[in-house]
Amino acid sequence: MHQLPPELCTEIFSLACRDSGFTGRSLSLVSRYVHETSKEAKLQSISIHGYDEIIAFAALLERTPLHLRSVRFCFISSQDRCMDETQAAWNGMQQLSVPDTSAAARNAYSREHRRLVDIWARSVDTDRKRDLARVEPKAIAFDSILKNIASTVEALEVDFDNRYDLKRHSLQTLTLPKITHLAIHGPSPLVPVGFTQQPILRPCPSLRRLHITIKASQKASVKPKCIFQHIPVLTPFLTHLRLSGFQDSEWIGASYLWAALGHPRKSWLEVDKLPETIETVLIQLQIPFSGTRDPSYDRLTRDCHELQNTDGRVCLLQPCDLTRDFSGRSPHRDYDLVENSNWLDWINGGEGCWDTSDRMQ
Repeated sequence: MHQLPPELCTEIFSLACRDSGFTGRSLSLVSRYVHETSKEAKLQSISIHGYDEIIAFAALLERTPLHLRSVRFCFISSQDRCMDETQAAWNGMQQLSVPDTSAAARNAYSREHRRLVDIWARSVDTDRKRDLARVEPKAIAFDSILKNIASTVEALEVDFDNRYDLKRHSLQTLTLPKITHLAIHGPSPLVPVGFTQQPILRPCPSLRRLHITIKASQKASVKPKCIFQHIPVLTPFLTHLRLSGFQDSEWIGASYLWAALGHPRKSWLEVDKLPETIETVLIQLQIPFSGTRDPSYDRLTRDCHELQNTDGRVCLLQPCDLTRDFSGRSPHRDYDLVENSNWLDWINGGEGCWDTSDRMQ
């Protein structure tokens, strides 16, 4: 490696550093020569999760020379891990099984269940207070990161937790001249989904793929008309759009999408049409948390099926089920891990969240 010209080393490191940031950090420790020649690629790809990492990365960027802040691929999740005590109590409750034997066994089960519930409730309250105290510094750090990577980022994915306060962000405008892939999960000042919010993002002629995920906590503020109002202005040459997280009471969203694609079903709907460059629209609904089938969710599913059969650009994917708990973690944490996996796949040449193999027939 030391015998290769620095330019070739830089190219090799650029191809290698397409992960969570581990490779870039590791290269710095190999040797003085590798440390120097890998500097430009060290921060090329980075995955950040939770308060501590967001604060640390914001500080790192501030002290990094401008020419070395070459972040091309960035995944930011504000999802904080819950306390160990919270997770242990949750896992314990999931593992308990109701005995069908003696009354003594059932009483012992009840006592243990109450004990775990009490521990879990106290820990959740502690988590909540901790998270609320972190809202403002987290928002400030997030804005700082966006400001420092704006000129170089090409693929950006952000996952906001339910407590993210849009009023706390300080950025008034943001220009992303090289962005080609943008995914937003949860409340965001970038492409807001409510009438009371204005986007800080300026028009992005380079943006080709946009993924918007609506979280359950946003349901009251989501206005489908607002989503389609911003898209043509902010993404004039968009080719791929993915809408995830719609469920029960948001069935009207399907009618808005019909109109936005040029198939108006209701004369009273006034919707901005999607850019003429649109080639693919992926839809992934979310199964309601209630655990019961909701008539409006069923209607939404039927509308989306019909739209898929009407417009060849539309693909309805299998619904997301956050009511399951795959691995003992919070289901939201599992969702965060899935999105991070999709992002890594995409920046390394895969389909990522644009994979259509899960298409509903």
